[in-house]
Amino acid sequence: MSLTHIVETFFDIDRPAYRTTEEWIRFRHKFFHEYTLPALLNQKYGDFRILVHCGTRNEALTRRLEWHGAVRTCHDYGRMFYGAIASDVAITRIDSDDLLREDAMAAVHAAVRANPRAKAFAFKQNLCWDMINGIIFDHIRGSTPFVTRVWPAAVVRDWNRFRGLHFRAHGGDGLGDRGALELPRRMVLVTKHGQNTNLLKRRKAHPVLTAQEKAGLKAYHDDGKVWKVGWRTIDPVEIAAIVRRFAVDDRRIP
Repeated sequence: MSLTHIVETFFDIDRPAYRTTEEWIRFRHKFFHEYTLPALLNQKYGDFRILVHCGTRNEALTRRLEWHGAVRTCHDYGRMFYGAIASDVAITRIDSDDLLREDAMAAVHAAVRANPRAKAFAFKQNLCWDMINGIIFDHIRGSTPFVTRVWPAAVVRDWNRFRGLHFRAHGGDGLGDRGALELPRRMVLVTKHGQNTNLLKRRKAHPVLTAQEKAGLKAYHDDGKVWKVGWRTIDPVEIAAIVRRFAVDDRRIP
């Protein structure tokens, strides 16, 4: 089948009860270009397009920012972008501060080709990098936003239908879709850097752990919930080896 792969991320999309600040936008833009985008450009399978969704409240600012030439930004949920595509599309969703391992898109492409009747694929068990405390651990949650959905060209061309089906709430497109086929593990690196939206919305600071707390970490507090921590490492050498596969060189490790 004719298929266009797209990696889609939401940058400063408008939220009903929360407004991003100029400081946050500039921080996230810099972070995206220093971490998330290099991981995308480093993919072994590179035949995909990168779409960044921006909101309208801060449109003047996001249009002034300098974006890499490989990135397409939009302020209309991609209506014109998707309207210009004639093929079926496979849309892989990530956050604008998370990283894909070098072979992640190759895994997506292989899974889609091997399962032509499947409509959803998900990275369900991933890694989390607490950059402030120097920890990487297994990021296992009940739902995941790291989903690839395959849409027929006829649906994508019907904009109102496509927008209603595709642009669901953050959690609604994860394992709420229990039929998603699982993609290989540890191919997404979720980052915790102190400017995560879930903290800012609650006016909280990222916790700084003691050496004892890091060594005995059993649970991680995130987004108002507590997640069990299984495997984890605080070894700087091991952390460096892991993040290199996500296109992070030693100079970018805090």
